[in-house]
Amino acid sequence: KTISELTKEYGEPTIVQYRRVKKYLAEFLAKKGHKDIPIANFSKKYLHEFQHFLMTRVNPDSKNIMVQNTCTNYLSKLRAVFNGAYINEVITRTPFTGLKLKEIRGNKAYLTEEEIVLLENHALGGIGSLCRVRDFFIFCISTGLRFSDAFNLTDQQVFKDAKNRYWLRLLQEKTSEPLEIPLMERAVRVYNKYQAHREETGLVLPHLSCQKINAHLK
Repeated sequence: KTISELTKEYGEPTIVQYRRVKKYLAEFLAKKGHKDIPIANFSKKYLHEFQHFLMTRVNPDSKNIMVQNTCTNYLSKLRAVFNGAYINEVITRTPFTGLKLKEIRGNKAYLTEEEIVLLENHALGGIGSLCRVRDFFIFCISTGLRFSDAFNLTDQQVFKDAKNRYWLRLLQEKTSEPLEIPLMERAVRVYNKYQAHREETGLVLPHLSCQKINAHLK
C-alpha cells in the first residue's frame, strides 16, 4: 500500500509532506539528469547533495529558501522510506546511517489575552478565507488541539454534559490516547458559527490545509 492509502496510520498533513518530498526528489534528480533511479543507487553522496538542494531551493511563490527545521522534517520523511526499504530487505544499506539530522530549537512566543481579543475582533477586510483561518486558529488555541485533530474533528465528538456545557471527546491522532476537553466560550462561538457546515459535512471546522493556515496566519 502507498502512504496515501494508510489513512489510519498517517494524517492528511503528513501525507502532504511525503508528496512534497517526492516532488523535491523529482526536481533534484532532474537536475542530475535522471528521471528516476533505483533506490539502492541513492548514495550518501546523493543524500548530502539533496540536502544542499533543499537548503538552497528558492520557493517560486514566496521567493524564500527553506529553513533548517523544514529541511530536517523532509529528510526525516525520506529516512523513514529508506528504513522501511531496509527492513523489508529491498536494500542492504541506507544512506542515512551515521547521519544526524539537525534541528534548531527556537524560543516559542505566546499570544496574550489582549492579542487574542484583537484577533477575534479584527474585521480582516471581510476576506472570507482569512476569517475561516482565524476561526480555525482560535478554536485550536482554545482547546489545545493539534492541527490534525482539529482538522478531523466531527460533530459526533462534541457532546453536552448535565449542566449543558459543551465537551469534546476524541482519540488523539498522534498518540491514540482518549481525550475529553471542555469547550471555552470562544470555542463554542466558533462551533456555533459553522452549524450549516457541520450539518452538511459532519465536520466541526472548515477544511483548510496546514500550509494555507500558516500562510494566512503570517
